[in-house]
Amino acid sequence: MKLIANQQRLFHKKEFRIYGARRSGNHAIINWICANSADQGNSVCFLNDINNNFPLKGNVTFGCPLPSLPTEKQTHLLKKPDHLVMSFEEDNALKWAVELETPCKNRQLIWVRRDPLEVWASRLARVEKLKQGLESHKRKGQPWEFNLVGKKSNGTFKFLETWKSYHPVPENVLVIHYDLWNSDQNYRIQLATRLKIGLKDIGKKSIPGYGFGPSFDSPPKAGELRYPKLVHHPLMREFEKQLRIGI
Repeated sequence: MKLIANQQRLFHKKEFRIYGARRSGNHAIINWICANSADQGNSVCFLNDINNNFPLKGNVTFGCPLPSLPTEKQTHLLKKPDHLVMSFEEDNALKWAVELETPCKNRQLIWVRRDPLEVWASRLARVEKLKQGLESHKRKGQPWEFNLVGKKSNGTFKFLETWKSYHPVPENVLVIHYDLWNSDQNYRIQLATRLKIGLKDIGKKSIPGYGFGPSFDSPPKAGELRYPKLVHHPLMREFEKQLRIGI
């Protein structure tokens, strides 16, 4: 798989290939990487959800905007950005992140890992909000987000299959634990040092609207669950059971 047909037109110094399940905090970390890269003087091109938008077309080729990336640092894919940041989401994300062909050999693969129960709760919370909106506005049809909690024909949740597809983790993949990244500045400093990006924490508080923003309104207090209203939700209980028995 080649990013574009005429690979000779591509020239960038470094690639960040970030993959993970939707609602895992992927875009919060992507925004942080892009913003801190730009702060060091690098021009950046960000391509979103490549494996679900292939072949590239339209504004995807120009690069997708991010709130903490200055306009002058947002560079067209074909205009030699210093850093190319690519997102791969959901099914086959790992396969695409590993196998996609580009001329650049200086690349870093990153898996944004979040506790699967947290991911599921975030998905479920999003769908519940959508249901309320659909009922109150009497909208017809169901948005694509309903697939976030979808099941296979045998009754197992699709997300479990996606989660399993990220294992085992290849040796050349850097695993970023989202909750630790979000709460521990020393952990972010360690990551920034390894990634060779700025250490100023630019972009952390500006979470993009991709995937409809942050999962929950506020972080939990010590000893509290992040999703107390969903603990007894039938789909939460069913997912916990399937996860526990390893379906």
